[in-house]
Amino acid sequence: MMRTMILLVVTAAVIPGTAATQEVRPGVYRTPDARFEDLPGYDFAPHYENVQGYRIHYLDEGPANGEPILLIHGEPT
Repeated sequence: MMRTMILLVVTAAVIPGTAATQEVRPGVYRTPDARFEDLPGYDFAPHYENVQGYRIHYLDEGPANGEPILLIHGEPT
């Protein structure tokens, strides 16, 4: 059986100064972790990687020897 690692890179439009975002440095916004608590159907453990000073969230699910799957999410318009 193969393990699947899913790297989900999320880009989204943000509204500066709203409760839904935190500016962690100029022009870089982060949704507070509390916004992801108790989401229906989302029972994945959080994993983070620091890439050039940016905190990237990823899912690590599936069999231990699976091939990685890269999914990139963003605003298509």
